[in-house]
Amino acid sequence: MRSYFVRHTERISVRNEDLRKLWDENRIAIHYPAEKSGMGQEDSRSLNPEDYYGKQGRDRTAISRLVELAKDGGYVWTESFVSEDKTAKAGYVKPGTRIELRDVRWGLRGRDEPKRKDGDPAVLKTAYQGEDRTPPRAQVGLRAGRPQQGTILRWDVGERLARFVQGQPPMHEWANLSTAQHEAVCAEYLREKHEGRPELPRLSRLLLPAGRALQDVDLHGLADDGREVFGQVTYHPRGSAPVKRKLAALKPYGKRGAHLVFFCRGTGPRSNGGVHFVSCEAEVMPWLDDDDGYAGA
Repeated sequence: MRSYFVRHTERISVRNEDLRKLWDENRIAIHYPAEKSGMGQEDSRSLNPEDYYGKQGRDRTAISRLVELAKDGGYVWTESFVSEDKTAKAGYVKPGTRIELRDVRWGLRGRDEPKRKDGDPAVLKTAYQGEDRTPPRAQVGLRAGRPQQGTILRWDVGERLARFVQGQPPMHEWANLSTAQHEAVCAEYLREKHEGRPELPRLSRLLLPAGRALQDVDLHGLADDGREVFGQVTYHPRGSAPVKRKLAALKPYGKRGAHLVFFCRGTGPRSNGGVHFVSCEAEVMPWLDDDDGYAGA
């Protein structure tokens, strides 16, 4: 079952008190008042994605996601600016949940909307997300991987959100770590010497934060021999089309004698064309499991 991320920011042009009531009722909501023909005299009440377009199809996609979530069910992480303590909520939308149209009022917060004014009737599309769990601040794995933009999105977090909502402990598997955690762990892996992998560079220091290096690389640092290290970290399996594309983008960084390291799933030759391959599942994860410092984290 899929996981979803829902965000209510001040860009949603509805009164705070209406949004707070929905928040207290554990209901997710989206607005999208205009259909393809433009803003009408009344907010659209349609649940047909084909009636919407918006910038780059944004409105249509949002309606599609809500309809999909209500029909198929899914786990939801919700955030709203009206939450007094700025906490998130995590819950479960049951398959076959009815989408309820909620009549509320526009709240423009100083923005200009030619066909609307504060207090005009507004229509939200809402769905009940069930009894919620409040994710603690320490739930950094999920928090760090939150989408940076968008109102309602599919969220590729494996089983992590589902297990949290169900009250189960997280699985200690590579698939259960976020992208940010993958990158951080791979950087730490390079800081140590590993039996059977003497050819790997030993990372002395990062020159940029993991995951925020350059467009084509996730790790950029200095090895203990003074040479630069460029690394790519991906969840895709070795030999897949995405890995081939990322590998082609990584190789030019080795022209000045830099170390190149590629972390991915699967196994194969450890070195290929000047690039050191490291298996995330067969090498990095066992190292992580054996590290006492990380085992309890």
